[in-house]
Amino acid sequence: MRFAARHKRVLAQLSLIALLPFSRPASSQLTPLGARLLEECAAAGSCDTGDNFGSSVASGNFNGDAFEDLAVGVPGETVGGDADTGAVHIFYGSAAGLLLVGDQIFHQGTDGIDDTAEPGDHFGFAVAAADFNADGFDDLAISAPDEDVGSIVDAGAVWVLFGSATGLAATGSLAFGQSTISDSESP
Repeated sequence: MRFAARHKRVLAQLSLIALLPFSRPASSQLTPLGARLLEECAAAGSCDTGDNFGSSVASGNFNGDAFEDLAVGVPGETVGGDADTGAVHIFYGSAAGLLLVGDQIFHQGTDGIDDTAEPGDHFGFAVAAADFNADGFDDLAISAPDEDVGSIVDAGAVWVLFGSATGLAATGSLAFGQSTISDSESP
């Protein structure tokens, strides 16, 4: 059974994000003023039924400016007419909180991401932020659990986009799947 069919009810319920303040220094909080509601309709891009905006979220400092940024997964996003391709929105933080203007959108059709947008991949189903390459900027891992790999249907894959002084960039991103991990690389 395909992923989308198994989890349609759960994903259909996830369409909004409420951000609550967390205990970090005030200079790195998403917003010092309290909760804030983000909706895909308020961000760049389209707002469609079943996009599942907010089904995954991760915070990190992708541009090294001392303010937390937010990655929001939208695994049901339609890209180029293909349903459930998926995307990830990036909202950058500032002293005033998250910025809705100037957000970035990444998907498998974005220049620099080694793949093409395909229906049903659910890119952005899970996101995780960390400084994977130890350069002082947080990076972002993005999953597409229903990515076909060669002839293997729904094998899944993960992409890593690297942070920099200008934020996340698709250029230079890495893609991983089960076929790229060998037993010799395991501990």
